[in-house]
Amino acid sequence: MLFFNSLFASTYNYYSKFKNEEPRGSSICVVFVSQVTLAILFFILIGKLLHTNLFMLFPNKYYYLPVFVFWFLGLYKYYSKDRSLEIMEEYKFKPDSYKKLWGALSIMLFILPTLLIFVTLKK
Repeated sequence: MLFFNSLFASTYNYYSKFKNEEPRGSSICVVFVSQVTLAILFFILIGKLLHTNLFMLFPNKYYYLPVFVFWFLGLYKYYSKDRSLEIMEEYKFKPDSYKKLWGALSIMLFILPTLLIFVTLKK
């Protein structure tokens, strides 16, 4: 989780600059979206390699909704107020080059998996 903790901390720093924004919730949403898109990309790549459709594990697309809800609630519980303060304290003492790198990586993790999904699904 060190990877996603750094992603959480960099987005937390970004959203804490805004007045009417709740940085913890917004950072959890960014981590959730990046994890979900990476998981979908992983399933698509495995499906392409095995020549099967792994998304047919559930017969209906609405069966994925509880999975995503529990996933989000798990992240919300993992990034509790105490843990998010600990992560931010650790992140505060990192060098500025590390913080800039994770700021750029958070943007890439938000966009790149989506682009790769479109490329792999293109027929």
